[in-house]
Amino acid sequence: MGNVQSLRNKTDEILANVRYLQEFRDISLMSFTETWLNDNITNEHVNIDGFKLLRGDRNLDLAEEQKGGGVCLYVKNRWCHPNNTVLRSHSCSPNIEILTVSMRPYCLPREFSHVIHLTVYIPNRNIAKMAAEELSLAVKDIEIAHPYAFIVIDGDFKHTTLRKNGAYYYPHVDSPTRGNAALDLCYSNVKEAYNSSPITPLERSYHDLVIRRPRNRTIVQE
Repeated sequence: MGNVQSLRNKTDEILANVRYLQEFRDISLMSFTETWLNDNITNEHVNIDGFKLLRGDRNLDLAEEQKGGGVCLYVKNRWCHPNNTVLRSHSCSPNIEILTVSMRPYCLPREFSHVIHLTVYIPNRNIAKMAAEELSLAVKDIEIAHPYAFIVIDGDFKHTTLRKNGAYYYPHVDSPTRGNAALDLCYSNVKEAYNSSPITPLERSYHDLVIRRPRNRTIVQE
């Protein structure tokens, strides 16, 4: 996961990483913020072989910003059949962008009904408190509607956390992702679900990527 600051000009690099680098070849989900995608950029421009792409392009009218923004999630087809990967919602406001995707992977612990993944982008630290309040409400709605789901929330949080607004989730990133600041975070409703580590940013991006690995991993054979 990470803030890519334009996905289109980094797609070839991501594709090469997925093909040739072991740490990328094992990835089931790739979550990116600041994709900068719009209606003029089709899925064909940013497709990654073997993954289903789910986009949340910035709505310029709702976001009140003309540049930046956008979120997306790539889901590996070997981990979850494309028919079982569904974009549930994409919300966009001046404070926050949230892409919500539900998945029913091939293998999942019995205590969970399915997986819900939220990719979050907060554009400005000055509105981080209001953004966290909106996110907290969205998470509570999901918890009510899907009480047995495994919920993962990641993205660019701009110096805020879920803890500040009553939606307590377990953090899985404790290393800086830009300079000395931990801006790109990941939370879930399962303690110690992941180990995470920062890796070199993509070309022309100022944020380190974060690789997270499930502590209990199931390998799905083709």
